[in-house]
Amino acid sequence: MLVPVLVPVLVLVLVPVLAPRAAAQAADPRALVGFQRAADAYAFLHRQVERKLGLAHRRAGEPEAVGTAELSAALRAERGGAAEGSLFTPAAAAAFRDALTRVTRLPGCDAGDLRAGGASPVQVNGPASSTRRLNACIADVLPRLPDELEYRSAGAALVIVDVHADLVVDVLRSPLT
Repeated sequence: MLVPVLVPVLVLVLVPVLAPRAAAQAADPRALVGFQRAADAYAFLHRQVERKLGLAHRRAGEPEAVGTAELSAALRAERGGAAEGSLFTPAAAAAFRDALTRVTRLPGCDAGDLRAGGASPVQVNGPASSTRRLNACIADVLPRLPDELEYRSAGAALVIVDVHADLVVDVLRSPLT
Protein backbone atom coordinates (compact mmCIF):
# COMPACT_ATOMS: atom_id res chain seq x y z
CA MET A 1 0.00 0.00 0.00
CA LEU A 2 2.86 2.35 0.79
CA VAL A 3 4.78 1.51 -2.43
CA PRO A 4 2.34 3.21 -4.89
CA VAL A 5 2.61 6.44 -2.92
CA LEU A 6 6.37 6.22 -2.37
CA VAL A 7 7.36 5.81 -6.05
CA PRO A 8 5.85 9.12 -7.27
CA VAL A 9 7.38 10.92 -4.29
CA LEU A 10 10.83 9.51 -5.10
CA VAL A 11 10.45 10.54 -8.74
CA LEU A 12 9.57 14.10 -7.72
CA VAL A 13 12.55 14.25 -5.40
CA LEU A 14 15.17 12.59 -7.62
CA VAL A 15 14.40 14.03 -11.07
CA PRO A 16 15.51 17.59 -10.24
CA VAL A 17 18.67 16.21 -8.61
CA LEU A 18 19.63 13.78 -11.37
CA ALA A 19 18.48 15.73 -14.44
CA PRO A 20 21.48 18.13 -14.54
CA ARG A 21 23.87 15.17 -14.50
CA ALA A 22 21.94 13.59 -17.37
CA ALA A 23 22.18 16.85 -19.35
CA ALA A 24 25.96 16.85 -19.01
CA GLN A 25 26.20 13.17 -19.97
CA ALA A 26 24.14 13.74 -23.14
CA ALA A 27 26.91 15.90 -24.65
CA ASP A 28 29.54 14.64 -27.12
CA PRO A 29 32.21 13.02 -24.92
CA ARG A 30 35.04 13.75 -27.41
CA ALA A 31 34.18 17.44 -27.41
CA LEU A 32 34.19 17.54 -23.62
CA VAL A 33 37.51 15.67 -23.42
CA GLY A 34 39.02 18.21 -25.83
CA PHE A 35 37.59 21.04 -23.75
CA GLN A 36 38.98 19.52 -20.55
CA ARG A 37 42.42 19.14 -22.11
CA ALA A 38 42.41 22.78 -23.24
CA ALA A 39 41.35 23.93 -19.75
CA ASP A 40 44.10 21.80 -18.17
CA ALA A 41 46.67 23.19 -20.64
CA TYR A 42 45.68 26.73 -19.69
CA ALA A 43 45.96 25.88 -15.97
CA PHE A 44 49.44 24.43 -16.60
CA LEU A 45 50.46 27.64 -18.39
CA HIS A 46 49.04 29.68 -15.48
CA ARG A 47 51.13 27.70 -12.97
CA GLN A 48 54.29 28.03 -15.09
CA VAL A 49 53.86 31.80 -15.39
CA GLU A 50 53.13 32.14 -11.68
CA ARG A 51 56.22 30.06 -10.83
CA LYS A 52 58.46 32.17 -13.13
CA LEU A 53 57.20 35.40 -11.58
CA GLY A 54 57.73 34.04 -8.07
CA LEU A 55 61.31 33.05 -8.93
CA ALA A 56 61.98 36.51 -10.40
CA HIS A 57 60.69 38.09 -7.18
CA ARG A 58 62.88 35.82 -5.06
CA ARG A 59 65.99 36.64 -7.12
CA ALA A 60 65.28 40.35 -6.75
CA GLY A 61 64.92 39.95 -2.98
CA GLU A 62 61.24 40.90 -3.11
CA PRO A 63 58.30 39.08 -1.54
CA GLU A 64 57.48 36.00 -3.61
CA ALA A 65 53.75 36.70 -3.80
CA VAL A 66 52.56 37.52 -7.31
CA GLY A 67 49.97 40.26 -7.67
CA THR A 68 46.85 40.00 -9.82
CA ALA A 69 47.88 42.76 -12.24
CA GLU A 70 51.37 41.31 -12.69
CA LEU A 71 50.01 37.80 -13.29
CA SER A 72 47.39 39.09 -15.70
CA ALA A 73 49.96 41.03 -17.73
CA ALA A 74 52.29 38.03 -17.91
CA LEU A 75 49.47 35.72 -19.02
CA ARG A 76 48.36 38.23 -21.66
CA ALA A 77 51.92 38.29 -22.99
CA GLU A 78 52.07 34.47 -23.09
CA ARG A 79 48.65 34.25 -24.80
CA GLY A 80 49.08 37.21 -27.14
CA GLY A 81 47.17 35.64 -30.02
CA ALA A 82 44.41 34.08 -27.91
CA ALA A 83 40.95 34.37 -29.42
CA GLU A 84 37.44 33.17 -28.68
CA GLY A 85 37.18 29.45 -29.20
CA SER A 86 40.47 28.41 -27.61
CA LEU A 87 38.54 26.30 -25.07
CA PHE A 88 35.04 26.57 -26.52
CA THR A 89 35.85 24.90 -29.84
CA PRO A 90 32.85 24.52 -32.18
CA ALA A 91 32.24 20.95 -30.94
CA ALA A 92 32.60 21.94 -27.28
CA ALA A 93 30.37 24.99 -27.82
CA ALA A 94 27.64 22.74 -29.25
CA ALA A 95 27.94 20.38 -26.27
CA PHE A 96 27.75 23.30 -23.81
CA ARG A 97 24.76 24.84 -25.59
CA ASP A 98 22.95 21.50 -25.51
CA ALA A 99 23.63 20.95 -21.79
CA LEU A 100 22.70 24.55 -20.88
CA THR A 101 19.48 24.44 -22.89
CA ARG A 102 18.46 21.22 -21.17
CA VAL A 103 19.23 22.37 -17.64
CA THR A 104 17.57 25.77 -17.98
CA ARG A 105 14.33 24.05 -18.98
CA LEU A 106 14.14 22.42 -15.56
CA PRO A 107 11.76 23.98 -13.05
CA GLY A 108 13.56 26.28 -10.65
CA CYS A 109 16.71 26.76 -12.73
CA ASP A 110 17.00 30.42 -13.68
CA ALA A 111 19.32 31.16 -16.58
CA GLY A 112 19.72 34.73 -15.34
CA ASP A 113 21.89 36.91 -17.57
CA LEU A 114 22.66 34.07 -19.97
CA ARG A 115 19.15 34.27 -21.39
CA ALA A 116 18.41 37.99 -21.31
CA GLY A 117 21.70 39.67 -20.57
CA GLY A 118 22.14 41.50 -23.85
CA ALA A 119 25.47 42.13 -25.53
CA SER A 120 28.57 41.03 -23.67
CA PRO A 121 31.30 43.62 -23.15
CA VAL A 122 34.01 41.05 -22.40
CA GLN A 123 36.80 39.89 -24.66
CA VAL A 124 39.47 37.22 -24.42
CA ASN A 125 42.52 38.42 -22.46
CA GLY A 126 40.47 41.33 -21.13
CA PRO A 127 39.57 42.05 -17.51
CA ALA A 128 36.89 39.89 -15.90
CA SER A 129 35.56 42.61 -13.61
CA SER A 130 32.19 42.84 -15.42
CA THR A 131 31.43 39.12 -15.06
CA ARG A 132 29.01 37.49 -12.60
CA ARG A 133 28.86 34.09 -10.94
CA LEU A 134 26.50 31.54 -12.45
CA ASN A 135 23.49 30.15 -10.64
CA ALA A 136 24.33 26.84 -8.98
CA CYS A 137 21.91 24.82 -11.12
CA ILE A 138 23.83 25.94 -14.22
CA ALA A 139 27.36 25.67 -12.81
CA ASP A 140 26.66 22.14 -11.55
CA VAL A 141 25.91 20.79 -15.05
CA LEU A 142 29.14 22.11 -16.60
CA PRO A 143 32.42 20.15 -16.67
CA ARG A 144 34.70 20.70 -13.70
CA LEU A 145 37.44 23.27 -14.23
CA PRO A 146 40.94 23.47 -12.72
CA ASP A 147 41.10 25.55 -9.52
CA GLU A 148 42.47 28.58 -11.38
CA LEU A 149 39.38 28.84 -13.58
CA GLU A 150 35.70 29.56 -13.03
CA TYR A 151 32.57 29.78 -15.17
CA ARG A 152 30.83 33.15 -15.11
CA SER A 153 28.34 35.12 -17.17
CA ALA A 154 28.71 38.48 -18.86
CA GLY A 155 25.54 39.59 -20.55
CA ALA A 156 24.32 36.76 -22.74
CA ALA A 157 27.71 35.02 -22.75
CA LEU A 158 29.23 32.15 -20.80
CA VAL A 159 32.75 33.15 -19.79
CA ILE A 160 35.71 31.23 -18.41
CA VAL A 161 37.68 33.41 -16.05
CA ASP A 162 41.12 33.00 -14.50
CA VAL A 163 40.15 33.96 -10.96
CA HIS A 164 43.73 34.59 -9.80
CA ALA A 165 44.52 36.92 -12.68
CA ASP A 166 41.03 38.48 -13.12
CA LEU A 167 41.38 37.57 -16.80
CA VAL A 168 38.87 36.35 -19.39
CA VAL A 169 40.22 33.11 -20.85
CA ASP A 170 37.41 32.29 -23.30
CA VAL A 171 33.89 33.42 -24.21
CA LEU A 172 30.90 31.47 -25.52
CA ARG A 173 28.42 33.96 -26.92
CA SER A 174 24.69 33.16 -26.99
CA PRO A 175 25.04 29.92 -25.02
CA LEU A 176 21.29 29.26 -24.89
CA THR A 177 19.54 28.10 -28.02
